[in-house]
Amino acid sequence: MYNEKSGPADAVPISWYAIRTFNSQEQRVSKYLETCSLKNFIPMRRFRTDDEDGKTVWKSQPIVHNLIFVQKSLPKKEIEQIFKECPFPIKVYRREDEGKSWCEIADSEMIDLRMICDKSYCEPRFLETSEIKEGRPVRVIHGPLAGLRGKMVRKSKKYYIVKSFGSVSLEVTISRWCCISDEENDTKEKENQEK
Repeated sequence: MYNEKSGPADAVPISWYAIRTFNSQEQRVSKYLETCSLKNFIPMRRFRTDDEDGKTVWKSQPIVHNLIFVQKSLPKKEIEQIFKECPFPIKVYRREDEGKSWCEIADSEMIDLRMICDKSYCEPRFLETSEIKEGRPVRVIHGPLAGLRGKMVRKSKKYYIVKSFGSVSLEVTISRWCCISDEENDTKEKENQEK
């Protein structure tokens, strides 16, 4: 059996690491990782600006400088060696509650992250741990983010969905009418099963 998100059903689930670069070297680190056959992802945003001639042009830049997600496609020892040999300084994000272990992010969460960072959605904003407010668990049921799970929070009369990816979190503006709470979702699933 084959799963489009993760490949063969009996395959090891795909996960990702989050790494930090320094001095805005994420593009150079990304190219180095690609030469080492490591798939990586830099959350980018597109914006319009005027060039030297006054013409409007589109440019891209990282949403958060110095952040790269690296797919765990090789054994950890090999990845450690690639990181050690990187010509630019990098640091792997580690779990806060587990000491020295590297923070692993599930492929399903990375799919959510990539979907949120798509240029057709509202501008996402990365959050520090101290900025995250309490919210209720929800699932998006309508719109381009349908299927995404996160916490809904309200700030300044606007609703946001907050999604955490290991030690990194981001928020994106969303209509509260596009979401259903986990409790409501569980109730509807039970009703559907009884029918």
